[in-house]
Amino acid sequence: MHLRSPHVSHSMTQAELGRLLGLDKSSISLALRDSPKISAETKTRVQEAAARYGYRPNVAARQLSSARAQVLALVLPASFDTLSHTVAVRTLQALSELARGDGIILGIVSAAELEDEGEGRLLFPDGFFIWGDVPATTTRDLVRDGLPAVVLDPNHPSYEGWTDAAVTVANVEGAGMLVRHLMDQGATELLVVGTEIGHLGHRARWAGARQAWVEQNPLPTSTFCALEELSDDALRHVVNNTTKPGIFCVNDAVALQVWHRLNRLEFRTPEDALLGGFDGDPSGDVLGLTTLEFDCRGLARRAYDALLGILNGVDVVSPPPIEVRLRIGATTGGGGTS
Repeated sequence: MHLRSPHVSHSMTQAELGRLLGLDKSSISLALRDSPKISAETKTRVQEAAARYGYRPNVAARQLSSARAQVLALVLPASFDTLSHTVAVRTLQALSELARGDGIILGIVSAAELEDEGEGRLLFPDGFFIWGDVPATTTRDLVRDGLPAVVLDPNHPSYEGWTDAAVTVANVEGAGMLVRHLMDQGATELLVVGTEIGHLGHRARWAGARQAWVEQNPLPTSTFCALEELSDDALRHVVNNTTKPGIFCVNDAVALQVWHRLNRLEFRTPEDALLGGFDGDPSGDVLGLTTLEFDCRGLARRAYDALLGILNGVDVVSPPPIEVRLRIGATTGGGGTS
């Protein structure tokens, strides 16, 4: 029995082929690429149906392939709000420079685009960089389709226990470094101020801070508080009832908000409280914020090398975390880096 060709006024898409043959789009895509993950019988069914129903792959992508141009894409959250963060922008700039130097095209797409049928896209990338705020379901779908993907700084809660290719930041080690500096400067209690409880990077920073603190202090002298729950009265109580509170914020944006609140309450850093952040955001330079910096170019380079390795058939393991360095500023006294 043969399937009858439906009347269509446009070229058949992979999704439509899948519906006709009772297969998911991933199987259709793999069969059309002659993937060994699909049985010979299924590949024959799909390829014959593609010819019969007028399926045509993306013309622009085929032209690029024939010209040996390679296309990579950085996948960002659908809202693109990640681009408001200096770390993301610096990493993107570094990826762009690396790709341009090798004659590779680098594009930016939103996670929402990957949920749409790909046949209408101008380019379909050979490999993907996934920003770590994009849910892991997106990355798993790509990997399942046989497409190379590397996650940059996996922070979305869905990456808990992630074992595939990823480039991470030394969050635990960095937080410990800053907290030891606070102790060296005389901190007698530790307050860690965070935002998203599920954010894996922030959780790791809290864990690293607490771990370093209890090396020399009782656990009850360390506290975690979400920024939205830290009232003026609570902050006033911490400063007034502690000889020298050390306040570690999970990122510099939070640290700036805490600094402004301390200033409004007529407290000074470092005289009344020690304050530190994480990420090395330039906005902290204005007030001389003590913070932890990491090499965004190094993050880009390790992710880039990992993705090209996968594309070249190398069995890639996740590289070691990106190191951080302590930049000491006026909010804890002194200056310089370590």
